[in-house]
Amino acid sequence: MCAVCGLHSANDSFQEIVPAFEQHQASLPAGCAFGVDRDTYAVQEQNKYSENAGKWTCGFCGKSFYEERFLDKHFDARHSDRTVTV
Repeated sequence: MCAVCGLHSANDSFQEIVPAFEQHQASLPAGCAFGVDRDTYAVQEQNKYSENAGKWTCGFCGKSFYEERFLDKHFDARHSDRTVTV
């Protein structure tokens, strides 16, 4: 749990409150553990584009994949200098 904002899980809780933050044009407090500035996968997620269920495109080079997991592997293999490698 984040001591600054009280969220329990980055994915579940944050997805529930995003509409409220957007509606009120608010942002997470500085230093929040779930903030984008502390999200190690933010760059990778911001460079994933899904045109439909079967096409994922790399925002760095434009290469497309049939599944998101293949795009994740592509990030590790080709763009590890820009993303977090697992």
